[in-house]
Amino acid sequence: MLTRTISLLALAAAALIGARATAQDSDAISVQVRALFTDNCIDCHGSDLEKPKAGFKGVELVGELLKNPKYVKRFDPANSLLYQYLSGAQTPQMPKGDDPLSAEQLALVRAWIGEKPGSGTTTAATEPSAVKFVARPIIDDEVVLKLIHADLLALPAADRVNYRYITYANLWNERLPDGTTAADQTKFQKETDDLLESTRLGFVKMLNSLSWSPSMVMPQAIDKNRLVYRIDLRNVLCAERRYHWSSKQWDMLCARYPYGRKIGVKQEDEIVQWLGTELPCVRADWFVFATSRPPLYHDLLGLPGSDGKPGADYALEQLLGIDVRKNILEGMHIARAGIRDKQSGVSQHNRLIERHELAGGAYYWKSYDFGDSVGTGNLVLHPLGPANLEGLPDNQREFAFEHAGGEIIFSLPNGLQGYLLVTSDGTRIDDGPSKIVFDRENSADVENQITNGVSCIACHSGGINLKLDQIRDGALKIVPRGLRDDLEALFPANDAMDRMQQADKARFMAATAKLGIVDGCDQTQCEVVRKVSLRFAEKVTFERAAAELSVGLADFREAFGGKLKGLRAQLEEGAVSRAEFINRFRQLVGDNPDFGEMSDCGTALGFAKPEAPASKTTTTAAPRP
Repeated sequence: MLTRTISLLALAAAALIGARATAQDSDAISVQVRALFTDNCIDCHGSDLEKPKAGFKGVELVGELLKNPKYVKRFDPANSLLYQYLSGAQTPQMPKGDDPLSAEQLALVRAWIGEKPGSGTTTAATEPSAVKFVARPIIDDEVVLKLIHADLLALPAADRVNYRYITYANLWNERLPDGTTAADQTKFQKETDDLLESTRLGFVKMLNSLSWSPSMVMPQAIDKNRLVYRIDLRNVLCAERRYHWSSKQWDMLCARYPYGRKIGVKQEDEIVQWLGTELPCVRADWFVFATSRPPLYHDLLGLPGSDGKPGADYALEQLLGIDVRKNILEGMHIARAGIRDKQSGVSQHNRLIERHELAGGAYYWKSYDFGDSVGTGNLVLHPLGPANLEGLPDNQREFAFEHAGGEIIFSLPNGLQGYLLVTSDGTRIDDGPSKIVFDRENSADVENQITNGVSCIACHSGGINLKLDQIRDGALKIVPRGLRDDLEALFPANDAMDRMQQADKARFMAATAKLGIVDGCDQTQCEVVRKVSLRFAEKVTFERAAAELSVGLADFREAFGGKLKGLRAQLEEGAVSRAEFINRFRQLVGDNPDFGEMSDCGTALGFAKPEAPASKTTTTAAPRP
């Protein structure tokens, strides 16, 4: 009896495992079918269309489509209207105006619908794992250029000079190693789709974080897979707000772009002529990485301080139309909160945060950070100042703090935020000294180092971080009676400070929501600029290198010879840093007769001009943009 019971339990367990495996395989097929329909059918039948062709929409919603008997008869593809149009049994065969689906793709659709039980053929309910994984085609540079050329042809000739392009093709192209199972390939393809979406969000957030326009800049996809986007430079305003981006800003990018190469297709010369640049397109992941840190973050946003002199904070305040010194001295349009030693989450010591009002509900926050928490770094004893403020009354100097530097956060006209790091005299700096401030998220290139741009963007994914005062009550007991009114004018009660911070946070979150970013993060709950930057800086594998050169794994393996043999071994071990790969990328391009160097690309990184031998190319030790 016991043996029979164990046997029954074993059979039940096997059935359960089999059911789970079948469900997983069925899910894998659904993912592939969704990708297939998205690639081939969404332009005419997508769920977002107001007027879909033939009244049929939602083709990418495969779960709902499978339950719609009008188009799909479960386990009966031959009598399913959707399959009839795809197979040519009904005319016109779909996708209309494009190549019909291959035999493998049709087999995938049949497996998704399922064959009639007992027919003896493979079905999603019996042996779905027998369906071959259909890899997506590689989108190489020639395809990208042809897409750009076709897009420009459809635009007014006089406007073409204002357009530039962004590509996500290198992410789309990435593959798993040869011999990977179909289930793992399908899972990876789904992860790639998620990565593409996160990178799209990261790019649009970063682009708008560099713009002084009151309206969001929304690039336009020019292909059905949303791998190439068009930017109108006229929509991106410069800091002076009288000028928009032009070839000047694009040339800043071009000078630091390491991946430019001439393809040699006939459309290339026309594109260069129309746009006035050799480089019509850059990679989205590189853009997010490079522009989220100095020097490009400072240069493209137009932040003061490039001369290395004191007063960059004052110059920014003039640009924004506020008088911080006057606000402090008069105790008007200002709100402060003191945070005790190491409790800010950023500073190694005490921290003072200070808010100034800007027009239209915008804001300007300034922190004062300290090299020590004692002496004039003790905010309970020294809540006034700063000591180096011009015009500070003599009776306040005894109670004035002395700070080492600080972070500035200010509203951009579109509701996003800009950032600036300065020393105590207002000199702009790229990185915060680690003995004073630290990045607990490790968003930048050096562990725990705060780098202006990327570290601040990551830390403030939800806008202003809510921090209430911890020193006001104690300070009121310390300062003389004659200074208490001055102190209270600077330090509001916590309920008032909380309302201001909540309003500022809501303003920022409303802006990111316009970009499709919910609660400050992507679908994986990650801040998107940080996520894209960190992935870009990862070590490069063989598969990722092939994707970035837009070739298949087999072709890429054959491309190595001579002095590059060692690189193949390093790549297969996943041991090549991004900086090293950038250097070797120039060698790969230089050694390949199918590609030509661009005269202006990478000049700021020391890349060779076309007439110089590629083997002498050098680059920096870290993947700085």
